[in-house]
Amino acid sequence: MLKKNYTGALNTILLDIGGETTDIAVIFGGGITGNRTLGLGGRFFSQIISERLGNSINEAELKKISYGEKRLPEDQLALISESLKDLIPVFLKGLEVGLSDIEGIKLLPSEILISGGGSLLPDVVKFISDPAWSHNLPIKGELKVRNLMPPDLGLPSDNILGPEYLPAIAIGLLNL
Repeated sequence: MLKKNYTGALNTILLDIGGETTDIAVIFGGGITGNRTLGLGGRFFSQIISERLGNSINEAELKKISYGEKRLPEDQLALISESLKDLIPVFLKGLEVGLSDIEGIKLLPSEILISGGGSLLPDVVKFISDPAWSHNLPIKGELKVRNLMPPDLGLPSDNILGPEYLPAIAIGLLNL
């Protein structure tokens, strides 16, 4: 359960960018109204980085994480950023199609919460925040995009748990 101070029931789009897939859930009134799975996840980004830098997929995964934490030399940061710029439009089109494909929803919430390992890429939040990709979607109001963080689930903000762990934690909370 999200602990955010909402004036009413929770209305949001939740994206869990996992390793192999991105799960999209549209939540109205605190319940899931519709969901889709997009066959593009964090490994999709790692594969492109691997190809562009000539690294193994495991090395590319580590570089992707270091990129998100800005712990790479400037030239590699720039190369990875350029690689992701080519890839992000494909990812965004997939999100658009996935959201458009959910039946029974006339107007989408304007808030998007992002979790999972892929949420650590700053480019993802940046490009999803750009209203240009969502202009064909029926979104109510101004788009607000942010990472789902531990305090949103009533967990301490101790810098140990990040948005990449929240899907697994949420599943654990549901099974209590």
